[in-house]
Amino acid sequence: MRVFSVALIAFLAVAPVATRTSADTVDVTYVGNTGFMIEAGTSKILVDAVFDEGWDLYLVPSRATRNDIRMAEGPFADVDAILVTHWHDDHFDASLVATHLARNPSCRLLAPPQVVDRLKNCQEFGRGETQIIELAPGIGELVDVEVRGADITAIGMSHSQYMLDGADKHRDVENIGYVVTVGGATLMHCGDATFDLAETFIESSRLEDREIDVLFVQFWDRSPGAVKVVNEVIRPGKVIATHLPPADFDQVAPVFRGTFRSAIMFRESMERKKLDIRHIGANN
Repeated sequence: MRVFSVALIAFLAVAPVATRTSADTVDVTYVGNTGFMIEAGTSKILVDAVFDEGWDLYLVPSRATRNDIRMAEGPFADVDAILVTHWHDDHFDASLVATHLARNPSCRLLAPPQVVDRLKNCQEFGRGETQIIELAPGIGELVDVEVRGADITAIGMSHSQYMLDGADKHRDVENIGYVVTVGGATLMHCGDATFDLAETFIESSRLEDREIDVLFVQFWDRSPGAVKVVNEVIRPGKVIATHLPPADFDQVAPVFRGTFRSAIMFRESMERKKLDIRHIGANN
């Protein structure tokens, strides 16, 4: 299934952002690196959690956990959706995803075309075309999808720069940010995008009106512009650090907590936290 991106800026100027009844709690389990499992209401969603590469830098789930993901067993037996922000190996593994989809026919994969292409070229991929929702929003464009009770907005966002020999190595990487409303809770995960007031997605997605309960932020994304976007525009109830190398945890944790209100750090794979989001109104 291909969902084509459409520029919605003009539409959003007159269309109100959907309101919702806030949940009391949302369960977040850290799988590794930027990968998390979100559980709220009756839904279970994985974001950037199906991978097996950390380049000896980022936290990778254990072999037993990866096998549970692959075989759709244990905590991963009833996943409703797998969201992938981009194709990089520390966010996505085609073999793991393909096998999980085959074992869990009710699961849906949401991903940009570069991810879908790699999945379909994977040896383990079978007849899972109907489980794929391919998303291709341009920078600042939005696509809305409903998946098994979860309302998901895909936002086209630029991957953070990696300059090599004077060129941005990540310039052509398709990166999607996801705003997920499930079980009354709203969470936002942006993969490897960075927050900055110059980004067109800030205006087009009307983030200040979306009542984000939980925001996932790369631990090093602490520029003045990024901090202003997070603390003054998005104003999330909780901010969770991602892409945190385990070796740097003790050094970075106090800095991150001092930068963002209600900052949360996960240290171990499969560490689970029940987040109280009843007081979201105090932050928005």
